[in-house]
This record gives sequence, structure tokens and C-alpha cells, in this order.
Amino acid sequence: MTNLKVLIVEDNQMHQKVLKFILKKYFTQNISVASNPKEALPIIRKEKPDLLFIDIEMPYMKGDDMLELIRNMDGLQDIKVIVYSSVTDKTRIKKKISNNIIDFISKGTDQKIIINKLNKHFGLFESKDLKKKVL
Repeated sequence: MTNLKVLIVEDNQMHQKVLKFILKKYFTQNISVASNPKEALPIIRKEKPDLLFIDIEMPYMKGDDMLELIRNMDGLQDIKVIVYSSVTDKTRIKKKISNNIIDFISKGTDQKIIINKLNKHFGLFESKDLKKKVL
């Protein structure tokens, strides 16, 4: 486990629970959840999370717009972002990646793939026992 601070910005409660379960089980207990960008922005300003999981299609503001806003805020340009969405439009995804997104995970992706992607980016898993469990 690490002290990694994570914020999940997702309007679907089932998807919130899936990500929270994976993160708590393998990565960190320091997880916040916001149902939309309107709730997320004050949390981001106050807590300055290390990692954001952002959905694209959300109420009040699209994830694209939220990300652009965050990238223009002082001290928040370096927050790592993973888009977690069912949006499959390649042009839109490429736009996100150019906005300092480290990865894109489609909703419904197998838990093992999500864990491997997180491991790839942050090198958080060193335990042989964990590798046996998830591989």
C-alpha cells in the first residue's frame, strides 16, 4: 500500500465501486469519490490528488472540459489522469491523451488489466504474492 491520493470522478455508482474496490485492495486507502466535476473541483483544489480517474460523459461538465480546466490551474498541471469511460471515439480519446492523460481504460475492462495498467504507470506492486493472485 502507498499514500497515493486518488480521486474518482464518475457519475455511475457501480463504476465508482469497481474502481474503489481495486484501488483499496491493491493500491491505497486514500480515495475520494465525486459524482461529477462540480463536486470534484473543490476536492482537487484542496487535496491535490496524485491520480484522477475521470469519466468523459458526466452531468454539469464533460470530463474533457474538466481536464482542460484542471490543466490551467496553478499547481495542478502535473496530476496524473486516467480516463475511465465508455466513450470509444478515437479522435476524442487522442485529444485527451494530448492533455497529459497517462492512459485510457474502457468501462467494463477486466480487473486484471486495470491492475496491470496501474502497475505499469506507478510501479506500485512489488509483492510476489499479489502477482500470483492477479495473474
